[in-house]
Amino acid sequence: MTQMPSCCTIPFGFLAPALAICVGLAGCGGGDDSSSVPPPAPPKPAAVAPPPAPVGGREGGAGRKPNVPKAAPKPAVVEVDEEDRDDLFVEQPEGGNYLAMADTAENRGLNPNYVQAIPRPTDVLKNEFQIENAPPDVTSGRKGRFTLPSRFVELPEFGYDASGWPRRIRCEADQSVMAYIPEGVFIQGKSNAAPNAGPEFSAYLSAYYIDIHEVTNENFRKYREFVSETSDRGPQPPLSENAPPEYPVAGVLWRDAVAYLEAIGKTLPTEAEWEKAARGAGGFDHPWGFGRAAWHEPRDLMQTSPIMTYPADRSPYGVFDMAGNVKEWCADWYHPEAYKQASDDSGQVPRNWEGPQTSEPKFTRVVKGNGSNWTVWHREGLGMSDRDPNVGFRGVLRIADDNAQ
Repeated sequence: MTQMPSCCTIPFGFLAPALAICVGLAGCGGGDDSSSVPPPAPPKPAAVAPPPAPVGGREGGAGRKPNVPKAAPKPAVVEVDEEDRDDLFVEQPEGGNYLAMADTAENRGLNPNYVQAIPRPTDVLKNEFQIENAPPDVTSGRKGRFTLPSRFVELPEFGYDASGWPRRIRCEADQSVMAYIPEGVFIQGKSNAAPNAGPEFSAYLSAYYIDIHEVTNENFRKYREFVSETSDRGPQPPLSENAPPEYPVAGVLWRDAVAYLEAIGKTLPTEAEWEKAARGAGGFDHPWGFGRAAWHEPRDLMQTSPIMTYPADRSPYGVFDMAGNVKEWCADWYHPEAYKQASDDSGQVPRNWEGPQTSEPKFTRVVKGNGSNWTVWHREGLGMSDRDPNVGFRGVLRIADDNAQ
């Protein structure tokens, strides 16, 4: 594993009382984006958002709904001043511009591929088209107007989907950039492959946003520091806490991944959301399509590297590190025959499939990534009380259909 230099560390924000963040373990039992624009810089942490819907439901499980707060049992409470929410993690980049990270990363000697993935507006646009403050009406019938949740902002330099939604947004809480995944039908699973990943079937998902890379050690460290200062019940340290800050966090409990994302207004992806973001609508075997990986330098399964180190590990929607780097938690309960259950339900296309209602074995959640030969249809289960040194996570933001007007 290549060790990379640390990113610039900016002091963690200190906040006063007012916001309650629910941290808890739920339950028990048992259209592609054709843009070739490279993604922006890795995140710089910032503010805690009001908690979204807890990942709960069946078997305590994962319900796929817009991020609207729900009651959670016996929540841990963190007090946050309304005026200071945007400074929870660290100071914002100068001028509030995430692109300022490019010079910082370059000057601090990060991996060249990591730096090259950070776009600059002049390189991206080149007068090819004009971004308008309000995109015009579009052929889909939507008005090209949208309402993002608090502290999620559009990045107009990446353009807009035909539906009118921006292709990239930034979460101001931790400075993470998210890619738009359009609504529609996609291929999930793989027939005649691993028994637990078949048969393949068509599934429908509403539009959503997903992080373009995993949560980093730096952001999770700052989140832990904040919670430790404001609550008696903080997350356990990750097993990767001694790794460089630009590496993905790993060795995190499922409930701690959920709590982190709730704090910044996101949730864990369902298995279907994770898989569509990795494979595209056509059901590719790999993020790059079909065929062998074209790594620019040697890479092994379970090898951990700085986020976005391998440009080939980029999905049709511009999402990185879904074939390699760490495996990732999903919201769903794991069951070896989940796909059979999904495909046998009356022959209709499942809509916003949330996975099975029970797990087998008990208390087991889905983990995705690092499939044999880098296949992204690969799936496995991991106990919710396990801290696997090879498992991290990323978040999604679900957008309600009535946001588009």
